[in-house]
Amino acid sequence: MTLTQERLKELLHYDPATGVFSWLTNMKGGVRCGDVAGCKTGGQGYIRIRLDDHCYYGHRLAFFYVNDRWPAQIDHINRDRSCNAWLNLREATFSTNAQNRCGKSKNNVTGLMGVRVNPRSTKNPFVAQITIGCKAVHIGCYPTAEAAHSAYVEVKRKRHEGCTI
Repeated sequence: MTLTQERLKELLHYDPATGVFSWLTNMKGGVRCGDVAGCKTGGQGYIRIRLDDHCYYGHRLAFFYVNDRWPAQIDHINRDRSCNAWLNLREATFSTNAQNRCGKSKNNVTGLMGVRVNPRSTKNPFVAQITIGCKAVHIGCYPTAEAAHSAYVEVKRKRHEGCTI
């Protein structure tokens, strides 16, 4: 059975101000009407809710609850994956969503987004680069990681609408 908006609204109430879903009926496992629905996923931080033997992410349910259609991608504007308040959610493309990802890459040793080290350079060892359309674009080489990061942030704000850094 495919979840319909009608079925969703039979089971859950969504508060757009808080992003919290609550049960409208008693369910199996001791769930009572009025209880908060869902729980955080292990390690990812998303809210996941089980409905009719299927698991759904809360942010996707919120979009479906309001718009009666499933989004391709949803971006949490403030980067808090557990905050499903309507004003914190926006429909996005994969590329736009990736621009608002949380933090630096796990391979980043500088601690700053958009900055990597070029060990062959002693004068300007910090390289700023940005990914645009799945392609790495070189911004420049800098004497400090902070200077490289500043250049990255400047380009990112110009190129990526909705950038929050």
